[in-house]
Amino acid sequence: MIQQLTSPARARIWPHIVILCLAFAGFVLALMPARMVWQQLSTPQTEVQMRGLQGTLWQGSADWIEWQTHSVQAVRWSFYPWALLRGVWEYQVALQFEGAPVTGFVGRSFFGQIRARDLQSQTLLQDMSYLTSHASVDLPAPVQGDLRVEITELALSDEWPDALRGQFTLRSLGLAGLAELGDWQGQLARTDNQDIRLQFAPSGDLLQGEGQLTLTPDKIWNVMLKFKPVQAESDIGVLAGLELLGAVDNEGYVTLTRQGVWR
Repeated sequence: MIQQLTSPARARIWPHIVILCLAFAGFVLALMPARMVWQQLSTPQTEVQMRGLQGTLWQGSADWIEWQTHSVQAVRWSFYPWALLRGVWEYQVALQFEGAPVTGFVGRSFFGQIRARDLQSQTLLQDMSYLTSHASVDLPAPVQGDLRVEITELALSDEWPDALRGQFTLRSLGLAGLAELGDWQGQLARTDNQDIRLQFAPSGDLLQGEGQLTLTPDKIWNVMLKFKPVQAESDIGVLAGLELLGAVDNEGYVTLTRQGVWR
């Protein structure tokens, strides 16, 4: 004989049934072919363009994705279901941005906020031509060096970060044929007044000093770099051309300041 559930028992079991139905619906949705979903969602007015789309919403790839003036290549994604416990529909991704490999986790919260974490990338400064194309940079020689960046937290509600934390390491920084500036490392964060601020300092035994780069919400950037060789008799490659970068004070520090607009 089947025992009927009492009203309190039914009240306790309904939330579990709802959660199970939502989980099943999400699982079915994630297994849908990515190409079919994109064909249903895309319109002539869609700002995002894709090429070489393969796989499902759970796991797949695309040869090329473009939105507005940005593009990425060799995109791969894999759904990370455990992020649902944090209220985020999240993917582990790997892609190429301007030739630089990027890996990490990217998703969207249930409240519509874009979230990213543990993003990592490594590239050569001389290959980052998009930086000089977007910023009015005035330097006496091309910048070179090996850059490694890790974004531990990023949150976006619109084009400007609501939250940002990260760090970077820069090896063999220099101006080609002019000056060697050694190794640097620093921290990246969003300040209380909404600026994006990068604070850094030499990490090797070549130079001592400090630096700071700030980008404001109205796309004005400022950079200040103050440094001097650890030893006055340092290699001539370090000292050569330093006087062209900025004024030298009584303590031997060179101060470099620049300002521009991010276009």
